[in-house]
Amino acid sequence: MAFPWQQTIPDDDECWLWGGSLDTHGYGHVRHGGKLVSVHRLSWEEANGRPVPPGQGVLHSCDVPACWRPRHLFLGTQQANVADMVNKGRFKGRAALNALKTHCPQGHEYTPENTKVYRGMRSCVRCYKERGLARYYRLKAEAARK
Repeated sequence: MAFPWQQTIPDDDECWLWGGSLDTHGYGHVRHGGKLVSVHRLSWEEANGRPVPPGQGVLHSCDVPACWRPRHLFLGTQQANVADMVNKGRFKGRAALNALKTHCPQGHEYTPENTKVYRGMRSCVRCYKERGLARYYRLKAEAARK
């Protein structure tokens, strides 16, 4: 997809600001292939000649949501995006700080295999199983005493 220059508003800091439709968070978006997609994502894909890999997002080094300049865009995970946000002082509350954690309170690593996500919250699969087993044996012991 070739981007129309008439949609770009020049800016002093050399961002290419999208002058078309923006979503509620300020990111440019267009219809492409029957879907509503982010302009910065399309820009990165066109500049790099490949799709964004699964599990990766297109992040802004300039922190300007409407920017779609390819050299201001880089790939990263959501955790990298949150870390960048915290390092630059743009985090919003405890949820952002929790997203930076790499281990559960008991010290188990949050890996894809050991992480369960429910309603946007992470939990440790190993701890979940251990709590379930402890409950099972506690109930079994209580039933045996009766």
